[in-house]
Amino acid sequence: MNGSYTARFTLRWTGNHRISVKVMHSSEAVSALRRVSENFPTRASYDGFFWNGNDVTVSACHITPYFYIKEWENKSYVAEMCNFTDPITGAPWYCTKPANFSCSSYGNHSYSMRDNNILDIFLSKDEKEEILKRPSEIASIGDAIARVKTALLFCFLILDSLQTMSTCTSHLLPPCDIKFQPEQNQNIVAGFYHRDNWISLNCDTHIETNTTFLSNCLQNKTMYFLGDSTLRQWFVYLIEKLGELKIDLKLMENASFRIGMDYWKSRALNTSLYYHHHGFPNTIYIASTSDIHYVANMIDSLPSDGQNTIFFISLAAHFTITTSEFFHYRIKTVKHAILRLHERSPDIPVLVKSANTRAPGDILRPNWFHDQLNKFLSEEFVGLPNVLLVDVWNMTIGHHTGWAIHPANIVIENEIKLVMSYLCKP
Repeated sequence: MNGSYTARFTLRWTGNHRISVKVMHSSEAVSALRRVSENFPTRASYDGFFWNGNDVTVSACHITPYFYIKEWENKSYVAEMCNFTDPITGAPWYCTKPANFSCSSYGNHSYSMRDNNILDIFLSKDEKEEILKRPSEIASIGDAIARVKTALLFCFLILDSLQTMSTCTSHLLPPCDIKFQPEQNQNIVAGFYHRDNWISLNCDTHIETNTTFLSNCLQNKTMYFLGDSTLRQWFVYLIEKLGELKIDLKLMENASFRIGMDYWKSRALNTSLYYHHHGFPNTIYIASTSDIHYVANMIDSLPSDGQNTIFFISLAAHFTITTSEFFHYRIKTVKHAILRLHERSPDIPVLVKSANTRAPGDILRPNWFHDQLNKFLSEEFVGLPNVLLVDVWNMTIGHHTGWAIHPANIVIENEIKLVMSYLCKP
């Protein structure tokens, strides 16, 4: 209330500690972000391509028919609309109907670079400057050094070529088990890095994710990756690690290939991996509308075979430019689909990936939005039977390679190690 804050740190290893505390956004910036988020959901623009033979025209599309500020404020629109709302999930999607083209001629979707001047209208110059400020370090804390000696903690010796150091927890960690997860305090970090290895504070992640171990664990498994490109990094990592194919990364950068169903199978292991991007909204450049499907519908329709099937889900990055209400609705449709899945096959594990951090300076998608979406994910999925919310927020914010929506490969490796700790027996 008076500008003073108290922080408690649990120091997990012996030796010198340098404590760094960064201010992400001022209260003024957060207030401005909240106002923009809740009052105008169409902060990004999307294009719909309508075809008539070889003729094509481009039309504006979005989750609401009120594309522009005056329309949103008055809840009225002038242009004739094509309503592509999904009949099963109720997920809304609209495009302005172009003259002389039918709604059924909607063939391609693309993220648009059009500028609606939304931020210029909703934010003052001072507010934009506050939001765009890079995280600042509190100097008096950043200069503090703490000396820690081994106390009444359970310590694990970590040996490497440089030195020996002990990392400690206040209790012995249980095995990672998706069916028996300990209660997690959302105000406490999920773990820390030591020499590029993530040490979880929730369960024992001491496994090796080499090719032999992953091949044995994932043999006879079918894995569905449904979500966004941050989840696709897991898909790509596992395929390369299993090693039978070298992925053509140039092909994978093609937008249509990236949003439609990708498929990889190891005949030797009888292991199959599928990836599909989630439905609207998405910031993909040029994709076929026939390739765009909603996660809840895919969960309902994809074949599953008990414990030999694993679902991975990620919805966050493309929803930071909508409202929290819209995201919450979409997440609930996925949650209900998972509950229906478990009515059919209760043993199928479902792993929901949290949002990553994003590099500072993105005024449309600042990290405060990502943090808010993570809170919704926690509310909906923590505690569901055979569902694990994989907290990668701390894993991306805590690594020295820096914050990025697509983290460095060493971060992905640690995320896979955490995930496989729940799915594989050591």
